[in-house]
Amino acid sequence: KGLPPKKEVKLFLPLSPMQADWYRRVLLRDLSGLESSKAGGTAIHNVVMHLRKVCNHPYLFEGAEPGPPFVEGEHLVTNCGKLVVVDKLLKRLKAAGHRVLLFTTMA
Repeated sequence: KGLPPKKEVKLFLPLSPMQADWYRRVLLRDLSGLESSKAGGTAIHNVVMHLRKVCNHPYLFEGAEPGPPFVEGEHLVTNCGKLVVVDKLLKRLKAAGHRVLLFTTMA
């Protein structure tokens, strides 16, 4: 039995509260908590790159994730808007008996 035809759906999702906070920080160039440069200060060299990181997951920034110790848990999902939707969608599809093949990139 082959795979059914590919079905692509694009969703535009809101940011989680943590993502919105980090997004605002990047836009306002509030550099506290963002990546440090070698000179001891902080710098944002490419604002668009950092905004994409925020949209992918705020834990991609040094110091955003609570810890150490770093622990796995629901906070990994709840702090990222798209993971909240993927989590709900996968639970619903599994309950209905569907099989899912998911491809994703950090782009």
